[in-house]
Amino acid sequence: MNFLFPIIAAILQATSFTLDKVVLSIRKINFKTYTGVSFPLIFLITLGIFFIFRPPLSLDLLAGSLGWLLLLSIVITIITNLIFYRALDSDRQYSHYYFFQHCFYR
Repeated sequence: MNFLFPIIAAILQATSFTLDKVVLSIRKINFKTYTGVSFPLIFLITLGIFFIFRPPLSLDLLAGSLGWLLLLSIVITIITNLIFYRALDSDRQYSHYYFFQHCFYR
């Protein structure tokens, strides 16, 4: 069963990127609004799942350099997500053009 987790995670991540692209291109929402709403919502959903399943965590996981590595990981994730959504937002002006060009003018 453990071998399915990476496959499921890859499928969910690809689905998430596709939905993000669709929302940013169709709804005329800029990336600042989208990330300002979606990131806290994702955090609350993840927090709810955390409280339902209660994974075994201890403060020993944050001892030594592991705490700094966790903080560094969070900062890098935030930066890469903002860069990604800014790229999607700037790409939306051309996405409809290329989509229709590919569909109708082969």
